[in-house]
Amino acid sequence: RHGHVSGWAAPNEGGWVWERWLPGSEPLDASFAAGLPLDEIRGTVSALSQVMGGPFVNKNVVHSVRMPLLAAIFPGCGFIQVCRDPLANARSIVRAEQAGGGFERDQWWSVKPRAWQQFAGADSATRAAAQVHFVHRDIEDAATALGPRRLLRIDYERVCREPRAVVDEAGAFFQGLGSPAQVRGVLPEAFAHASSRPLEDSDAEERLQAAVKGSWERA
Repeated sequence: RHGHVSGWAAPNEGGWVWERWLPGSEPLDASFAAGLPLDEIRGTVSALSQVMGGPFVNKNVVHSVRMPLLAAIFPGCGFIQVCRDPLANARSIVRAEQAGGGFERDQWWSVKPRAWQQFAGADSATRAAAQVHFVHRDIEDAATALGPRRLLRIDYERVCREPRAVVDEAGAFFQGLGSPAQVRGVLPEAFAHASSRPLEDSDAEERLQAAVKGSWERA
């Protein structure tokens, strides 16, 4: 539910852990590293890696706008971008806001791209469409600056359709970065892919489709 699974040993984005050092959900550039307790951060990640017996991999959407900073904290790290249908992504954001799951007073749900202040007072559909589009742009810009070998792009639907092939590609990607990885356990042949449902409010759905279409056409 919104990035959290119940249970102490369950998968988790670790947002509360990261906020110990990297507050909020706004973009942070590499210069922010100068004021951070780097030994503590690296030691925490190293300890988790040792406990789990493998490389440290963390999925947290706020990392999307902090790639240069993370590269400064963890030299040689790699990034995986999971690409999802923009409309489906925007629908999820709108639904999260409607459910009252946001943590920000301005009702901005989760990660804020560099351009977020331009849309802070916009309606939910416009804001969600802009969020999806500009986070993608921020990732593209960071990947250009860091170099193409530091980013692996995969398609969400393909993860569901061919999980083993995608995991093998990720393993080769990390191998290329000098961090060998191997598959432990058995992967299912496929995962069920749930189609994105239109918003219950037909007017809101129409506004969202128009906003998403407009955002990507202007790209």
